[in-house]
Amino acid sequence: MSGHAAPEELREIETREAELDPATSPVADLLELGLLYLEPAHREEDAIRLFESILARDPDHGPARLWLAYSLLHYAMDQPSLARAQDLLTPLLDAGTYGGAAHMLLAEVRDEQGADVGERIRLLEASVAQEPDWVSNRHDLAWAYSAAGRHDAAAEQLEQALEAIRAEDPSWTAAERSYDQSITGRTEFGAEERLRADLRQLT
Repeated sequence: MSGHAAPEELREIETREAELDPATSPVADLLELGLLYLEPAHREEDAIRLFESILARDPDHGPARLWLAYSLLHYAMDQPSLARAQDLLTPLLDAGTYGGAAHMLLAEVRDEQGADVGERIRLLEASVAQEPDWVSNRHDLAWAYSAAGRHDAAAEQLEQALEAIRAEDPSWTAAERSYDQSITGRTEFGAEERLRADLRQLT
């Protein structure tokens, strides 16, 4: 499977695969390949295996923990995978660099596990407090507020999320590009249109 990868992107992935060894290559290079497996290649199982190989070498590697949890949440989605994602994210909640993302992803995990809206709001408010200039956490918080009947607060979150959208920097690495598209949501394709549609629905 090659997803929607362009020929030059497929060549880059093939080159990286030929050059890298999960047991010995720098973990930063392995992380980049894993992210290319996710987007644009849509080789999610390969990405999960590669993130797991990074953690086998460095169990405390924050980005690998985040991306493995993200992959288990969005692509595996069964209960054991959700439990594994929760275990991966929990130690990162108090980590300054990754705390905002960990709180946001854990809110998604707990939602899939049947958590009440109050727990989701607490996790997402913590994420927004740590990363106030993101789109994804404010978008998720808006819908949690809406589910709790707090529609004015939800609309305010969507309006602030709209202000956080920005253009992608062409000089970014695959890791930087993936983080801003899939975690922060600031450069995600169609973000403005989706937020405006949600705002109209709420108001």
